[in-house]
Amino acid sequence: MIKYRKLTSFLLSLLVCAAAFTAPAANTSAEGEDLAAVLAAEDVEETTGSAEVEDNNIYSGDLGYVILDDGTAKLTYCASADEVIEVPSAVDGIAVTSISRTAFADVTGDVKKITIPASVTDIDEDTPFVYLSGLEEIETAEDSASFTSVDGVLFTKDMSRLLCYPRAKSGDAYTIPEGVTELGYASMSGTKLKTVTMPSSLTKIGSMALSYNDSLTRADMSGSSVTDIISEAFEGCSALTEVLLPDTLTSIGGAAFWNCSSLTEIDLPEGLLEIEQYAFAGAPLKRVYIPNSVSYIGYYALGYLSETETVEGFTLVGDSGSYAEIYATESDEEYDYANNFTFMTTEEAAELEAYEALDTRTSGDYEYAVIDGEAVITAFLSTGSVVEVPSEIDGLPVTRIYTAAFASAVCGEVIIPESVKTIDKLAFYGCTSITSITIKGAETIGDGCFEECSALTTININGSCRTIEGGEPFSGCRALREINITGTGVSYSSENGVLYNSDKTTLIAYPAGRTDKKFTAPKSVKTISQSAFYNAENLESVDISHAETIAPYAFENCTKLTKVKLSKGLLSVGQYAFLGCTELKGIRVYSSLRTIGDYAFGFRYDAAADTSQDPDAVYVPIEGFRLYTDEDTLAYQYAQANGITAVTGTVPFLGYNVDLTFLIVVGSTAAAALLAVIGVATGKSIKKKREEREKEEARAKAAARRAKKKETDTDEK
Repeated sequence: MIKYRKLTSFLLSLLVCAAAFTAPAANTSAEGEDLAAVLAAEDVEETTGSAEVEDNNIYSGDLGYVILDDGTAKLTYCASADEVIEVPSAVDGIAVTSISRTAFADVTGDVKKITIPASVTDIDEDTPFVYLSGLEEIETAEDSASFTSVDGVLFTKDMSRLLCYPRAKSGDAYTIPEGVTELGYASMSGTKLKTVTMPSSLTKIGSMALSYNDSLTRADMSGSSVTDIISEAFEGCSALTEVLLPDTLTSIGGAAFWNCSSLTEIDLPEGLLEIEQYAFAGAPLKRVYIPNSVSYIGYYALGYLSETETVEGFTLVGDSGSYAEIYATESDEEYDYANNFTFMTTEEAAELEAYEALDTRTSGDYEYAVIDGEAVITAFLSTGSVVEVPSEIDGLPVTRIYTAAFASAVCGEVIIPESVKTIDKLAFYGCTSITSITIKGAETIGDGCFEECSALTTININGSCRTIEGGEPFSGCRALREINITGTGVSYSSENGVLYNSDKTTLIAYPAGRTDKKFTAPKSVKTISQSAFYNAENLESVDISHAETIAPYAFENCTKLTKVKLSKGLLSVGQYAFLGCTELKGIRVYSSLRTIGDYAFGFRYDAAADTSQDPDAVYVPIEGFRLYTDEDTLAYQYAQANGITAVTGTVPFLGYNVDLTFLIVVGSTAAAALLAVIGVATGKSIKKKREEREKEEARAKAAARRAKKKETDTDEK
């Protein structure tokens, strides 16, 4: 495991669990001239009709107009003080065919109703009605070919576009009629509505369409076909708490929900592609799931109350590598913009939500929850040199230790009773003072349960442990010297403090704090697990000559390792397997190898070399490293591809890689010399034996003579 991994975001959030954007004054109200000024000042791309020039206005009584290219009139000014304004079909004998966005900007009365004649065929899309805060109804001529009104609401004749929902229309709920495909610019802005429901036919919500609705609390688009929410669509809806988005949505425009200061949560649909800048600025969203489909999030789009104030505890949720993770720390020097938000995976978020839903209570040194009639410890609230977890709390059996329950706790020794059957992931994460843990009965130990327990030296696991989750159970336990497994029916075993599976075919964890300089794995070991030897800084020599698989990161940061004996039957070496083994200058790899991961041999990690243009720049070759192998092997190809020196034509001899030709020459010479030595020795031996035999024969003859003489002397007497 490469230790540039950040602190687990779920843990941070779990521990945390135990002023809107400043806008111009005109934006602070949805009433009267304020809202009108805001909308009138907006830059709008969609405009129709000829742009009138003020100097060309022609005034006739309370009305003003300009002559269009086709000779008809466009109403540009109205100073009526009446409650009902009837747009004339003609002025000064000229047919009125168009209404300008500024037509009612200067009315002096409290207009409640406007009637539009059949002659009008065009109304500026950037809406002339926004100035009329008291407008209750719009009426159109029955024979109008361009417009129609339904219950006082203005639509295009074919009902495909809603043009204006009068700001003072009575009622606090509105369901947009089926058949409407678009909400026009500011078409429902500044109303008294509390809820809006959109039809399945709707595909587009125009700019400012529902902006500055101070009473709007709920906008239901879930049954619609909306693909685009255009910029500022819901801007300034300060009471909005519930927004239901459709599955069809692909784009949320800039400042679409700007200053929706009551909006604390929202579900973004799968399929969403972009969230433009300032989209939710000023909305105090606390935790947002970003779908994998999202490929762009603009600056200040999420997590900001202002350009200088972020939402406290703002968390992005998504898959690792998604844009959610990118946005969490994204920056842009040009805009003086740098994010520093918490990111968590969807799985972590689900667990956090489950924790937040627990009904917890306190008893003595512990916080706990009751689940299925049993006590689950959720937090340790005290300190102690020796902590004995109780088997009962308030008369309930303690059967489980919840995720992160002891995270960062201050205690020296922890004893977990037999009643506890499950220890969740990260339960003791970052307990930097714990030196010893004894587990008497747990059947399941969660992923990363003891991660970053930097002072931990001894783990005793008794009873019936069947599952230790995750591939790196003791990552960051740099002082760990022994892991002891006892009990019956367990799925694990230990030998000399090293953790294996039950039949010792897999080496799971070699304690990083062991002082041994040499290690030889049992002949039964066929697999070296992920990060098994991570940070074993005292190891100098390792013999794993029967292992067939070496998992990723297996020997990462074994900085004193100089010698590794691999198996002639080794099949697979995972990525980064020997990353950071800076003293390992050579290793022999046999032709049996079938897979080899990136940067498996001959590299170290250098964070200072990180560049956004080349993320692989952090993997730096180890100077002088060599791979001893044969030509045309996978190891040879790896060396060639990575600029590593591959040495061929050598064989292992007495612990060294020796040139085969040299060995043959030396062997031949040595053999001749040996034969000569043997010949001389043999000659000397034969000569010696002959001399000894001759002497023996002479002694025998002499003895025979003496015996005969003695016999003669006896006869003579």
